[in-house]
Amino acid sequence: IGETTVMQTPFNIDGTPQSSRIRKAAQYGSSIDDVVKILSQDNNGLYTNDWLIGDAKNNETAILLLGTEKSKVWRSRKQDFPGDTEGFLWSVNNAKDPEVRKEYVADPSNAPVDVVFGPVNRDVAFLDYYRREKGRIDAISAVNALSTSPLNRPHACDGKVTTSEMASQMMFLAHYGKVT
Repeated sequence: IGETTVMQTPFNIDGTPQSSRIRKAAQYGSSIDDVVKILSQDNNGLYTNDWLIGDAKNNETAILLLGTEKSKVWRSRKQDFPGDTEGFLWSVNNAKDPEVRKEYVADPSNAPVDVVFGPVNRDVAFLDYYRREKGRIDAISAVNALSTSPLNRPHACDGKVTTSEMASQMMFLAHYGKVT
């Protein structure tokens, strides 16, 4: 399970903090369905995320975009990939689902919030990478992609890569700090 933050959705004072829910999901979740249920249950809405979830036992991946009340799940088993990127899921700080985007907290300066998804520079870079490398994506390809400026922006603080084989052995590659 990994995460990428997106714009903040409203706070639910009666909800459970994200730190408690992700600990339970990691400890007790034995499937993507379990992880989605645990992360979604009693959500307090703070720290709105794209959760990238992998199930090595069932060779399945998913993204849970979790707002406060709204959410969207993309699953490889259902051949559901944002941007028609068959077999490829990515996440940047840009919520891809309009229903979750509608939940965004209003701008304090009363500026309107754009609920239409528009790819940002990192979305475009991931889509270009997918199209260029489709059929050849592996751990080395992913490490090389993450070391490029379009994907690793100045605000990015780490880079992580895993494969099905690595995940089955509880392994991943990570670099803390700017990976370029």
